[in-house]
Amino acid sequence: MSTNELKSLTEIFSNRFYRIPDYQRGYAWEDPQLKDFWDDLLRVIDKPDSIIHYTGMLTVEKIDSSKVCNDSAWEDEKPYFTQKLEAYYVVDGQQRLTTSIVLISVLLNSIQNEKILYEDKSHWQNLFLYKNFEQYQSYRFGYIKDMPSYEFFKTNILGQNSMHAANVAADTLYTRNLKNAKSFFEKVIKECGLDLEIVFSKLISAFKFNFYEIGNNLDVFVAFETMNNRGKKLSDLELLKNRLIYLSTILNDEQLRKSINAAWGTVYKFLGEDSSRKLVDDDFLRDHWIMYFPEYNREGAKAYSTFLLGEYFTTKSADSKKITSVDISDYVASIQSSIKHWYQMFNPRYMGKEFQASQTELVRLNHLSFSTFHPLIMAAFSKNPNDEELAGLLKQIERFVFLVFLISRRRTNTQNSQFFRIAYECFKGKNKVSGLAEEIKIITNKWLKTSDFKSYIDDLFERGENGYYKWNGLKYFLFEYESSLIPVTNGVAKVRLEEYISRELKDSVEHIFPQEPENKDWPHFERFDDVQLNRLKNSLGNLLILSVSSNASASKHSFKKKCNRLNSKSQTVGYANGSYSEIKVSLDYQDWDSESILKRGLLLLNFLGNKWDVELGNDKEKMNLLGLTFLSKILT
Repeated sequence: MSTNELKSLTEIFSNRFYRIPDYQRGYAWEDPQLKDFWDDLLRVIDKPDSIIHYTGMLTVEKIDSSKVCNDSAWEDEKPYFTQKLEAYYVVDGQQRLTTSIVLISVLLNSIQNEKILYEDKSHWQNLFLYKNFEQYQSYRFGYIKDMPSYEFFKTNILGQNSMHAANVAADTLYTRNLKNAKSFFEKVIKECGLDLEIVFSKLISAFKFNFYEIGNNLDVFVAFETMNNRGKKLSDLELLKNRLIYLSTILNDEQLRKSINAAWGTVYKFLGEDSSRKLVDDDFLRDHWIMYFPEYNREGAKAYSTFLLGEYFTTKSADSKKITSVDISDYVASIQSSIKHWYQMFNPRYMGKEFQASQTELVRLNHLSFSTFHPLIMAAFSKNPNDEELAGLLKQIERFVFLVFLISRRRTNTQNSQFFRIAYECFKGKNKVSGLAEEIKIITNKWLKTSDFKSYIDDLFERGENGYYKWNGLKYFLFEYESSLIPVTNGVAKVRLEEYISRELKDSVEHIFPQEPENKDWPHFERFDDVQLNRLKNSLGNLLILSVSSNASASKHSFKKKCNRLNSKSQTVGYANGSYSEIKVSLDYQDWDSESILKRGLLLLNFLGNKWDVELGNDKEKMNLLGLTFLSKILT
């Protein structure tokens, strides 16, 4: 029989303890949700004592103590079972309840008085946090032992010792959120200037939860999927974990359930590995779906979730034996192994020394749009290729992206269905990684059309958007040219890609002939009209990668001063001490005029043709591509 009533935190924890079950995600709240929670508490503090705050639904499932009390995973809870405390799984409301316990822990650590609300501080610790028994330390709230957050919550949030903590890889996306929540509340409590005993009192008595107990323990999985939480909605990856555990229950396969938990633990470890770049779990799920399953209907942003949750991993499929434990186990194993490869796509430095060439190619790809190829790269990884095979494939993918998207101006979904098919066939072993590079090269040549690039640049000029300077591939192209100039003798780069890409365009690319020149410094250009001047200023040959953004401050100087000048510390600065591209300009040109712009533009187009294996025509055709046909007499 289910119950449904409003309860305070004090009432919720009276004679009860709670665990987050394995089908639940970990702690997902971030600063916006934490701020809302704290603001709600401040509003209650400002109101009369009769005011309560409706905190939301807390849906729980009662745990049959007879089924778990002798399980080694529940050993620490034995004293609670002995004392007849009732155990519950938290089905919905985990985020709010976890936040409440984190805040209670921070408050109890911050309040100096040994008595709080006429009770010893230990009374409140025993009620909400933990209690020390002769042989055990039991926790009133936490995660079951199979979850990565289990030890982390005890040690890092509640500050308790654990003999098992050192053996647990607890650094996941969810454990970082827990740590952030603790830091958030420590900060706001320190700065709020309130009586912390009043804050504690309002939290445990005025925050009211709609306490609902589910009666049918099998329906709990369905309930979990359909409930709407205040805060962050469940991702499809999180819903899928719940669904698969539900199916393992139907199939009566406890080992499968453990495999699912282990796989999702690995997934969230990698998703949260790099705090500087947040990876989206459902992007991984979609990419894996494309690689793993045949070419079902891929239309629509949510086609993958419709298939996985609505068609394939369903109760009907399990009941009819359309899918078995083996099918689910194989899928889960693939999820667990693939997440590492998917992570390495975005973090090439973790690939290992034996993949140096592949790392270099992946670094390039990560500054382009290559989402179409995520499933294919992941499939190639799964076949354990050597560095030469993988780098060869990645090089052709980069060539496709550059020539088809940035030069030929094709839509970013061009040929994606074909690449998805190739990814599936590669994963299933129907084609070898070594042959994929040539296949992609052929597809690239089919879609390459340089005339569309000329039309695009001309359109940028005609719309007044500064031609090549506004080409969305400019920074990437100039960096590749810069890289080609690095001396083979020392291999030391003068421009760091990450730092360069993060800079604004005005701080990373220089107009050698300035956008707003002083006429006395640039007399050669006085003979050109405004349209021609705009073409010259924003032609490819006039654009130069800068090693540091400070060089941009000298943009209006004459060419000679740009090459060599003294800064405020009497140090020689300028192109002569800049990037390899800057140094080459300072050495190759005595002065800078329209002929210099043309010659350097032709030089850069020749580099483009050689680097990406594309035919751009003779010098007159290239001059047309540069938009400088009015300089044709220079070539005669």
